[in-house]
Amino acid sequence: MNEWILTTEDTEAFVFHHLFLIWKQLDDYLDTLTDAEFRRTLVFLRRAFSGFEPREKNSITEILADFWNVNAGTAGEFLLGELSEGESAQLTGALDELNAFDFGDL
Repeated sequence: MNEWILTTEDTEAFVFHHLFLIWKQLDDYLDTLTDAEFRRTLVFLRRAFSGFEPREKNSITEILADFWNVNAGTAGEFLLGELSEGESAQLTGALDELNAFDFGDL
């Protein structure tokens, strides 16, 4: 009976391993998309992650840093940093398009 009882550490390792596999599959999937498909997918990703807490977002950046073979701090700064004025201006049209996305064809 005792062999079925997982310690907290075992449980965390188990969950992290499976979450890592899910993130890896998402990363692999995103790599297959065309630019148009990726922009469409961003609508769903943006909504899916909008409610995440900062610590959850930090955990995600650590996982993504592993995929990309970069320092977790560097990935965090890149992914969680504020956009410059130039980046914001460049994205304004794209964000308007994403916000106006018609879900009627889904």
